[in-house]
Amino acid sequence: MLQELYLNGNQLGTITCKNIGLVLKDAPELRILDLSWNMIRDYDIRPICNSLKNNQSLERLDLMMNGLGNQGAILIANMLSNNDTLIELDLSNNRIEKDGADIFASKLEMNRRLKKLWFGNNNIGTFGSLVLLKAIDHIKSQVEYLNIENVLINDDFLDLYTQINQYIRPLEVIHGGIRGKLGRSHSTVSGFTIMDDIDLRYLDTKSLHAMFQRDPFKILARMAKEGGYDFPKALKQWDIEEHGHLTYSIYVTDFPTAVKDAGITLDKTLHFILWNYLKKIAKKGSVSYLQFITPLPKLNIKKPIKKKSKSTNIKK
Repeated sequence: MLQELYLNGNQLGTITCKNIGLVLKDAPELRILDLSWNMIRDYDIRPICNSLKNNQSLERLDLMMNGLGNQGAILIANMLSNNDTLIELDLSNNRIEKDGADIFASKLEMNRRLKKLWFGNNNIGTFGSLVLLKAIDHIKSQVEYLNIENVLINDDFLDLYTQINQYIRPLEVIHGGIRGKLGRSHSTVSGFTIMDDIDLRYLDTKSLHAMFQRDPFKILARMAKEGGYDFPKALKQWDIEEHGHLTYSIYVTDFPTAVKDAGITLDKTLHFILWNYLKKIAKKGSVSYLQFITPLPKLNIKKPIKKKSKSTNIKK
């Protein structure tokens, strides 16, 4: 019997979603469904949600990077209010706004099973982050992990979080920073973390993928630093091999190999993100790696010599 179905990164759209919906009706033992990195928009998710409403086996649903929008979030929420088996749900990077988060939260508080929720990199603002936390504060909720990476929270969020963590149940929150009087004073609170403060070596895979998508070079630099890898050395070696001297740029095709030579391990998703990013920023087939060099090298730039203008004596 089908227990795990991975269809990530296949540009799935409307027609495929209908077919998946039909398949799910005949998959009573399906535990994991990964539809991340596709092109599922708005109402495309409806047939899948309809099939999952009565599903009694699904434990993990990954819809990261699809562009579901508010309508898609509402359909997922309706499914969630009728589902008693789902434990992990990833809706990060889906163009969901505060109205979508508000309706989603109203359904979330009815769910008694979900434990982990990814909702980061959506334009929900401090309002959206707070309504999600209020839903988690509901007596029925079992959520113990909330990832709202790159989403700001406010002082009200922090106050409510403290109450939940102290009096109801342990709750871990990953967020994008605080907007308000308290600033970063929360750093001593257990389980409450700004995404950029986390050591990448201890970060979950989904969150790492999301951060890498946002700024591949920045995360590569952090991976090298935290892992103790000499990434600049590997880049320079390839540079010299290609050009005979340092130009502080290497060919796009050699960049992933330089990453590997430095000892940095990238999974298939990270490699895919990096390759697309390199093609986007490349100039004449090469990319600069100056931002990985600290301190920056001194470039010998010759100052233009000003030519003295010859004065001419005009006889009166």
